[in-house]
Amino acid sequence: MKSPTRELYATVTNGLDIIAHDDDLKSIKVSTSSGLLRSVMRQCEVRYLGGHSMLGDTVQLEIGCSIPTYVDDLTKPIYEEDGETISGYYQKIVSYTDESIDYGSFIITSEETNQVTGETTAKGFDLMYLANEQYSLTPTYPIDLMDLVSAICAELGWTLNATSFPNDDLEIASELFSESKLTYRQILDQVAEASGSTIYFSGDDELHFRQVEVSSLDETLGLADMFSIKLEPKYTDINQLVASRMPQEDNILVKDDANIALNGIKELRIVNNLIIDGDRETHLPVIFAELLGLNFYPCEAKTVGLGYFEVGDRISVPNGAGTGHETVVMEYEVVMDGSLRETLKCFSPDKTYTNLAYAGVVGQVIKNTEIKVNKQQGEIDLIVSELGDVATIPRQAEPPESPETNDLYLDTDDNLLYRYDGSGWVASGITSAEVNIIASGITSSVSDLSGLINMLEETSDEHAEDIEDLTGSVATLEQTATALELTVEQLGGVNLLKNSVGLKGDIKEWQELDENGDPLDADNDGTIVQTSDVELNSESGSAISITDQYILQTLTTIEGELYTVYCRFKKTDTTNVNITGIGDVELAGDDDVWTVFKYQFTAGGSSTTIKFITGALITCVLTDMVVKIGDCSGWTPAPNEIYGANYRFDKDGFEITSLTNSFKSLLDNTKFAVYDTAGGDRIIMYVSKDEALITQATIQEQLTVQRYENSASALRIIPVDDGAFFVINDWWRKYINKQNSTIMKQVIWEMCGTKKPKELGK
Repeated sequence: MKSPTRELYATVTNGLDIIAHDDDLKSIKVSTSSGLLRSVMRQCEVRYLGGHSMLGDTVQLEIGCSIPTYVDDLTKPIYEEDGETISGYYQKIVSYTDESIDYGSFIITSEETNQVTGETTAKGFDLMYLANEQYSLTPTYPIDLMDLVSAICAELGWTLNATSFPNDDLEIASELFSESKLTYRQILDQVAEASGSTIYFSGDDELHFRQVEVSSLDETLGLADMFSIKLEPKYTDINQLVASRMPQEDNILVKDDANIALNGIKELRIVNNLIIDGDRETHLPVIFAELLGLNFYPCEAKTVGLGYFEVGDRISVPNGAGTGHETVVMEYEVVMDGSLRETLKCFSPDKTYTNLAYAGVVGQVIKNTEIKVNKQQGEIDLIVSELGDVATIPRQAEPPESPETNDLYLDTDDNLLYRYDGSGWVASGITSAEVNIIASGITSSVSDLSGLINMLEETSDEHAEDIEDLTGSVATLEQTATALELTVEQLGGVNLLKNSVGLKGDIKEWQELDENGDPLDADNDGTIVQTSDVELNSESGSAISITDQYILQTLTTIEGELYTVYCRFKKTDTTNVNITGIGDVELAGDDDVWTVFKYQFTAGGSSTTIKFITGALITCVLTDMVVKIGDCSGWTPAPNEIYGANYRFDKDGFEITSLTNSFKSLLDNTKFAVYDTAGGDRIIMYVSKDEALITQATIQEQLTVQRYENSASALRIIPVDDGAFFVINDWWRKYINKQNSTIMKQVIWEMCGTKKPKELGK
């Protein structure tokens, strides 16, 4: 593949139909996106002409190079310029030997044909696609991590290409995954974290566990192998690994102090990993050993097209001067469309920082808090160990006698905190003021924790049967009382989709509207569905149905951040979601069956458009739609949106509609209004900045009419038993007298009941 001249070929086959580069095959693209400690799913896109169809098939992809065999052409000797024959002959090609890269099996999940050009685009995924099913295993416990992975492979029909991996003997005592409703893919992501590995399928269709090799390279590329290279500053050694329980920020970490002193903190964080959560102190150092010292240059390299790299390969790429820079392949894209193009990418992990004052350090535990829930007796046991020792650090001029490893004391002479490392006292650089802050923080944490436990104890007494489980990785409180169930679940981030399931009563947030509020495109529409079928198969109870239509929203995103698109759907045929910078992604699943869709992408800019679209005569019912930063496992409305059967509160205002009579009230940024809804919205009261309307009103005690903020120009109408007094101010009385109007005086005289006009002055 590195030859200056080469003959390339490509094929795709489902076992019966072979489409080749010299026949109907137009192009092949294989791509993937991953990162450290993740499972990998590759995607393919194949374009071809003719009447081929591979939808639903498992196909094999191959890209290769034909290598010629040369022999002397005895009919063509080589001559010198003077015409004399010299030894040797020109070469001729007598045969070719093909060497190919087998990319393995891909499951074709969508197929689109352009009737004008006759070109079909088929898209699919490798065998990792089968892992997008909800976990349903019932193994015998305890089970170690290797046996769990083997059971998953057996369930999904995979072959495991691994006899060992870090933490493969980690014991899982009981069921962890069923209640969380995780997919096999999500569990494999947690296995990748727990083993310090990248998990992927190779061309052999076997599941591989790969740890990045720190001390050696898989490949060295030179300038002749490159089209372009973009390098970023070196990401120095990973020297701190954190296992975190969120959202409570309960952290355990392992670190390399010497490396931190040299390079500063380079932290990698593992969040809410169920597999290692039971004994983070034991399992975390094993993972750290696989990552310690890993460094690389983030880059984007466009090669001449080699095609044989795997995620996790540690390679060297040259800068413009030819100097090598070590990097790790985290993403790649290979395109064969007559020529071969390849892009390799490596990026830095997200930056995180863990405050040591509030984290346990492996081998130097600051806190060990555990909540145990006994469902049968409704008892909650709280275990808090070693807090007292930390909060009461000795303060003295001399070191304590007979210290144990990791004991602390505050030297009052130099005002520094010292730690005993087993052979001597080592200054930590923390002052007495910082010690007070730490101790105060611990005390506050204990106080807050005690309050939480008291609340949980009361809850458990009242609702012992409702308490299923409390874990450090998921903050879930379930309480049932008189058919009311309240669930609060930490999902991370917020839903960026406004009016995500149509609970507002319309779907204008999903449409592009003109100045009159009408859709710019008639197909940009849908129908709100709130049937019993939707109710039974959704969290929100509402859905949007589209038939040969589309709905879309453009969201503000952070370039380079990972986002998740999530929804539940039921379709009659192929339905796609189009994502800016990604293209069409199929909502894969069986027709007429409710299915969960989840797709993660990296935002390519400051805005991203999400567009759900169906074709002619195709209906898709979409519910529980979410787009959020990070991962997602369920529906939540957007911030500042509250919807119910008869009310809504969102960015457009607050509305209440009675369920028992014809009444509706509305408060938004332009008006406050009350309507009679019998036969339509009849205005009862309407108040805006320009006018006020009241259909019928009763004024008690007094009605005052005056010019704006001018009580001197007021008319007051005051009801009495026999009628009403019209009381006008001095200005108007003087005006009437000045006019000397007999009619006006007579009217007022009669209204006031005065018998003689001359008494009017009284």
